[in-house]
Amino acid sequence: MAVMMRWPAVCHTISQQYGVKNPRYAKGYHTGLDIACIAGSPIRAAHDGRVVFSGWKDSYGNTVEIEANSNLLTSYHHMVRTPSVREGQTVSAGTVIGYVGSTGMSTGPHLHFEVRVNGTDVDPNPYLDGTTSVDTAGYDQAGFGDIFSFPGKILDVFSWLTKTSNWYRVGLVLGGVALIMLAMRGTLMGTVMQKYGGKAIQSVKGKANSNAQS
Repeated sequence: MAVMMRWPAVCHTISQQYGVKNPRYAKGYHTGLDIACIAGSPIRAAHDGRVVFSGWKDSYGNTVEIEANSNLLTSYHHMVRTPSVREGQTVSAGTVIGYVGSTGMSTGPHLHFEVRVNGTDVDPNPYLDGTTSVDTAGYDQAGFGDIFSFPGKILDVFSWLTKTSNWYRVGLVLGGVALIMLAMRGTLMGTVMQKYGGKAIQSVKGKANSNAQS
């Protein structure tokens, strides 16, 4: 019997659907639903259940897993910081369990939401409000949403800059650009020297021949 669930985020923008194939994914396809949202927005339990995992989970970053029954489990990933619930805690649908972030392997703030039945990931859409499609009329998709999301995006940039690994990447890019520019400058200088240097040599030779004849 399907468990009816509530929407787990305050935003409704789906940035990646379940099942999208891509070789960069461990299973070759997207195992959940990505909900793009402003960093720091609350994440809520989609259903009643017991927290069976709360903490860091490799590429998933800060993660919470909630067991609805022995067959069904939901997981919430990339939270901005340590989850707000602990393992063994019982939660109700709508309980705030964490906040949207971009920890782990993530390209930007969003909630990666998964539903697993008997340990196997399934499409979350049919469980959300009992439909196969999702209401996309969230406030974040209205014109005002983009305005209010701007400060959050600025904070995301500062958060990105605080990571040492990102500065390392920036250094590599800038270093590569500098090497390319030096190579281009060297090529240009070589061309100029070859062009004008040849003319200078010819001029000197011409003067020498003229002096010799006189």
